[in-house]
Amino acid sequence: MEIKSIIDSSIDDLEHIGTAIYRPDKKRSQQHVGIVYKDGSGNVRLLHLAWHYILSDDAFSDDYLWLESPLDEINKIHLATVCALVKDSNAEGIPYGIGLDDTGFNEQGKFESTNPYAGLTCATFVIQLYQSQALPIIDTTKWKHRKADKRWQGQILQVVEKTLKKMGESASYIHDYLRYQKGLIAKGCARYKPEEVAVAATLETPPHGAEQVKKPAAQLLNAVVEYANR
Repeated sequence: MEIKSIIDSSIDDLEHIGTAIYRPDKKRSQQHVGIVYKDGSGNVRLLHLAWHYILSDDAFSDDYLWLESPLDEINKIHLATVCALVKDSNAEGIPYGIGLDDTGFNEQGKFESTNPYAGLTCATFVIQLYQSQALPIIDTTKWKHRKADKRWQGQILQVVEKTLKKMGESASYIHDYLRYQKGLIAKGCARYKPEEVAVAATLETPPHGAEQVKKPAAQLLNAVVEYANR
């Protein structure tokens, strides 16, 4: 697993697609992950779910570390094309949610859910984009709910609730949204950390379980923190 940055590499040398990760706030132990890809004009773009209904497709930022995809060239080109489709098919954005079930993308790259309160995190956005193309990077059967997951999920839902109120959502919608999300927590919904997903999309022979990505994810996290504090 080769972790790249502007210090030692040029993002222009990216072979069609990879994952990108950074720490937005040095004071918070929270990472953010997205997909870095080259569009049809050869421009390097960063596709990521920034927050609730904020799907961003930006010029690549040097704040991110990046990792190349191990896929063959045909699949790399295909996934880069899918990224453009997802961007164009979800102009209204994609909702935020802590679960993985009840969500996905159709053949046109449109986000779909079987529950009106389901959504994605920055990490599960990456997981589901790969999954939609029959290129799974995560083996969910080998990923259990951890004690720390529940604490993080509860904290992030408090932040989402504030966002929903600022957006002017009705009290009934917020109540039902939180009830659905808290129901996922009660069922033992696993959390997929950004550094774990970035690694899972980088290692050979996917899909990967939690134990397979544990050590390289810790290595990546150390690199992210060091890079953020440079």
